[in-house]
Amino acid sequence: MVTARVDVDEHQEQPERSTGPVKDWERPGLPADCAPGRAPELLTDTQVNARIDYGFTQEWTQRRIGEFAGRSATVVNRRKKEWERVA
Repeated sequence: MVTARVDVDEHQEQPERSTGPVKDWERPGLPADCAPGRAPELLTDTQVNARIDYGFTQEWTQRRIGEFAGRSATVVNRRKKEWERVA
C-alpha cells in the first residue's frame, strides 16, 4: 500500500457549494423597487407591480414572472395588457 501526503494551501480558494438554484428575488443587481431578498408573500402591491414590470423587461415567461411576483399568470397577463396599452 502506498500513501501520499498532499499539503493544502490555507490561502487556496475552496469552491463554493451550491445549495440549489438561486431564486429570482435573491439575484444580485435586482432594482431596489423589486424588494431584493424578500419572498413574494411579503410584497406590497407596488413591489409586486415592480417585479412584474422587471420580468417583462427581462423577457421572462409569464409563469416565471408570476413566481417572482407571487401572483398568478392571470394577474401577470392583466398587467401585460396594461403595459402594452401604455407602450
